Amino acid sequence: MGKKKSKLLGQILLSKGKITSDQLEHALHEQMATNELLGKTLLNLNYITEADLFEALAEQMGMDFVNLREVSIEPEAVRSVPAKVALHYKVVPIQKKDETLVLAMSDPLSLHIYEELELALKRPIQFVLAVPGDIEKTLKKSYGIGADTLENIMEKETEEKEKRGSREEDASLEFVEVGHADNIDEIVQEPTIIKFVNQIISEAIADRATDVHIEPFEDELRIRYRIDGLLYPANIPQTITKFQSAIITRVKIMAGMDIAERRLPQD
Repeated sequence: MGKKKSKLLGQILLSKGKITSDQLEHALHEQMATNELLGKTLLNLNYITEADLFEALAEQMGMDFVNLREVSIEPEAVRSVPAKVALHYKVVPIQKKDETLVLAMSDPLSLHIYEELELALKRPIQFVLAVPGDIEKTLKKSYGIGADTLENIMEKETEEKEKRGSREEDASLEFVEVGHADNIDEIVQEPTIIKFVNQIISEAIADRATDVHIEPFEDELRIRYRIDGLLYPANIPQTITKFQSAIITRVKIMAGMDIAERRLPQD
């Protein structure tokens, strides 16, 4: 019995009424000249949207398509996937079906990561297709800015705890959570803290913010961006509170301020 042939992308879009025969013929002619994929050619010609393209690709690959702007993300599914795994593989946890975890991805040809994710997450995986831009936005919304960076810091602290023994580790954790200044220079110079602060600033630039407000409170650290004169809260992981002293000190160093001064305002 012969292998069933998958439908051509142009035929799928045509059958869905997303393009006309004339548009398909024109796109195929352009594709011959540019040597690009048909989907990209159709996008460049503004004949289809990204959602149209990925919905057609999903049908071609025998996958389901999801619109991440409309679908409801289950918090339990998000908690099942560490931030560093989701951001590394660029997958969005959507829901749990019994023991199976449904993940949205944007590259239908990256199914080779199936076994890697099953091994890492220790559960069966089901992939659905989504638009790349929507995946990026949903990851930030679900996990917060720099969530993978903070996870790496916490994992490193845990590893050091196991190596040093309980007493020395307890002192180290007290520093990280409460913010003692004894070893502040050491943790501020860690590439992970530097990377996290850079991520906060990069996100502000991307959002065209004029100011970044870092506001420490007793039980939380709030970060807000001023955009068009209004302050908007940044979506950040809840674990950021544990590292507020290191983050604030890093910003002080970048601004050339006195890191030892904590009571008086510094302009």
